[in-house]
Amino acid sequence: IGQVDTTKAYLQTVKEDGVHLPLGPVITSPDGLFKSLNREIVQRKPEEFKIECLKNLQKLFGPKPFYAGFGNKPTDAVSYRAVDVPDSRILIINPQGEIHNELNQAYATSYDGLRELVDLMFPFVKT
Repeated sequence: IGQVDTTKAYLQTVKEDGVHLPLGPVITSPDGLFKSLNREIVQRKPEEFKIECLKNLQKLFGPKPFYAGFGNKPTDAVSYRAVDVPDSRILIINPQGEIHNELNQAYATSYDGLRELVDLMFPFVKT
């Protein structure tokens, strides 16, 4: 919708304890404004676009290119499940910045807490 530069600029302002998010791609919808708004707001199916994007990446990089998924809405979990990300590695971040595991909704941590678990959740992969 023409928000890529704004989104990238915003993501670079997000930081915790002086640490910024890493640089990476921002994938946006190639659909026009009205089609995107219809899908997101009227139909309330934002996962349709995300699933399509993830499946296209899956075709490019092989059957299991995703190790984990981070999102901020329940529909993000639906999208990650569609490309076989295990529930144990789907993390939803609420507006308060708490990170919940999709498999165990009672579990909550912060970015600091996740940093302490990073080696357990995301083991080193020799390439």
